[in-house]
Amino acid sequence: MNILSRLRVRTKLALLLGTFTLGFVALLAIDGHATYQRMLDERVQKLRATVDMTMGLAEQLESKVSARQMSREEELARLREIVHALRFDDGKGYMTLEKLDGTILFHGVNPDLEGKQSTAKDQNGRTLLALALDALRGRDSGTISYLFPKPGETDPRPKLSYVARFAPLNAFFLAGSYIDDVNAAFRARLATLVTLCGGILLATLLVAWLIN
Repeated sequence: MNILSRLRVRTKLALLLGTFTLGFVALLAIDGHATYQRMLDERVQKLRATVDMTMGLAEQLESKVSARQMSREEELARLREIVHALRFDDGKGYMTLEKLDGTILFHGVNPDLEGKQSTAKDQNGRTLLALALDALRGRDSGTISYLFPKPGETDPRPKLSYVARFAPLNAFFLAGSYIDDVNAAFRARLATLVTLCGGILLATLLVAWLIN
């Protein structure tokens, strides 16, 4: 207290404003990180719900195959119909079913790829198969994030995918979603917070100037 009492009013106000500013910066950083993570978690939950629903249908078909009520060929034909019909994220999201060796069984938007090896790569040159296998190593499901062009485009966009192993076919389901909207919403929220904090800081500076 003796040290503070020896300081001039202007110095005390400067220390107060500095502490105030650092607090706002820390608040923005913490809130921004928590908000962005929450938005990503919500998107992952939507992808997971989509995959879980499809997995449930696939398991029902598999049980019929095990009970000899349906042939393997009939099961695959029905799964193909399900994957081709499934859409989410306003029709932009789709699903694929891919074997662990990289063979594409079913592709939601490009049937011409079915029966072929997956060659899709992210911006770092890693195949999406390698990313998916890393996410599934030691577990039955996981998430992967990467940059990948939208259908009909060449510029890579941020994308988030949820993958889940389907052991009966030695394969995995993958549902992906581009997160441009998440990033845009986050930037809008961050801009609002910065504007609000900036207004409060300016008001505080004005009061400090008047006191000084």
